[in-house]
Amino acid sequence: MRSLAPELQLEIIGELDECDIAQLEQVCKDLYDLIEGNPDAWKGCLRRKCEHEGMIWSSFSNLSTAAGFKAACTGPKRFKRKCDQDQINPVKVTTPFSTGNADVPGNASGDERTASDEPNPWTDLRDIYLVPGGRFLITIEGSWMKVWDLILRGEVGSPTLLRRHSLAFKKYLRLICVEVVNTSTLHLLLCEDFPDTSAAWNMAQNRSRSVLEVFEFKFNVSPEESFPIRKLAGLGVWHNGMYSPLVTQLRGLVALQTDRDTLVWDYNQGGYYVWRALDVDGAIYTTSRILILEGYVIYLDYQWGFHGAKILDHTFHPLGNAREIDILTQQGIPNRAFSVSIRYKRVPKSLTKWHVTQYADGNDAIIYEQQDEERVFNTTFFHRFSFQIDSDNPQESEFILEGRYSCKPSVKYAVPHPFNRFPSGQETAGVVWFAWDDGMTISVHPSLTEECPSPEKTITRARLLPKRRMTDTAHRIGVSPVSGKIAILWKRTADPEIELEDTFLEILDIFP
Repeated sequence: MRSLAPELQLEIIGELDECDIAQLEQVCKDLYDLIEGNPDAWKGCLRRKCEHEGMIWSSFSNLSTAAGFKAACTGPKRFKRKCDQDQINPVKVTTPFSTGNADVPGNASGDERTASDEPNPWTDLRDIYLVPGGRFLITIEGSWMKVWDLILRGEVGSPTLLRRHSLAFKKYLRLICVEVVNTSTLHLLLCEDFPDTSAAWNMAQNRSRSVLEVFEFKFNVSPEESFPIRKLAGLGVWHNGMYSPLVTQLRGLVALQTDRDTLVWDYNQGGYYVWRALDVDGAIYTTSRILILEGYVIYLDYQWGFHGAKILDHTFHPLGNAREIDILTQQGIPNRAFSVSIRYKRVPKSLTKWHVTQYADGNDAIIYEQQDEERVFNTTFFHRFSFQIDSDNPQESEFILEGRYSCKPSVKYAVPHPFNRFPSGQETAGVVWFAWDDGMTISVHPSLTEECPSPEKTITRARLLPKRRMTDTAHRIGVSPVSGKIAILWKRTADPEIELEDTFLEILDIFP
């Protein structure tokens, strides 16, 4: 290695991961000086992490030194060490709450936080998305979509607004999901649901209309310039039912599930297909969530488990110039029972409280956890399962029990809830736990595809925020172990009788 020119040495080093580079620095002083004195080695490592872990490269455009790139590469490990040692004491980038109650993050004691007397600047805030990389935050506010820079601060230390884009939506807007297309591109799926209030509408028909729109974000320009945002496609869908349909997105496909029917829309090719998915007995069960996996629409039911229907590419019908379709009045598309490719897989009877914690498309599996009905010695046990599709015989697809672990709250009778799971590098995953009387905590442990922690050892959780009001709900949480940023969208019920809610945005920085 030493016989090679420094340029070749750096090129080779740039192909290593952060652990190998860190070990190589310890070999000799010459290699240490070479790596620490040149940003190319750590910069190449960070570029590969962006490609493998779905991060936006522009998040690191402010970095120029080897120390800066090294800090970004090793961010997840530093984040995990803080959680393991319970040394989290984040700095608030924005806080809509008053500090009159000695409310200090990281302090297990302390009074409930109260609303600030200052005007709330986020009253129209409906949803947020922390862009992978942890620098940029996307917010949906009223009829605007905005991009914020959490590093470039304004005069009062608040995030800097980089770009805003007008939306045609009104007051029922939902941010469904965001897909990282590549290291510079995001696709956002938004949906708004409208009940038909025309004169011909009656309650017995339950006719509703959902509007789907897909937007593309490009992060291939410098932060000082406006990020290009454009609408890729839009579709209005008429359907039955008073409730909002279930919607998901994956690689150019959008699936929408109403009470009885499923629509799959290919927004890149402009095609669609509709079917009615029934189980083998002809009964229709209450679907709680849908996902797209390996060419299937997967239906999740709290009682019955998983069920799947095959997406047939050759049956897609072109939309042409149509911008709206009615699921019930299709021409040439029979609204009949669709062939079930994956039958329902029932969950164990003793485990009824469960939820999907990560959609692991890269591993061809859906990972979910189930919570024991009974708690033992104030300890809650969670069982981790994965659902994998057998490509040779889909009907033989099954649950795989990957293990179980336990979680014990610091407050008696506070039931921990794994509110949000986030990736923390290739080897670990993190979980944000929330209970209003126990506050918000965070843990990092082996990733979902690795062996579960031993059930004999309770997961170590670090205190992030103290307890809250019963009226406060964490609606959306974004965590970036690389930058140490955590964005929380709070909703507070101000008047339960009239269902009046207020929204607050809180941004924390673990690495101030």
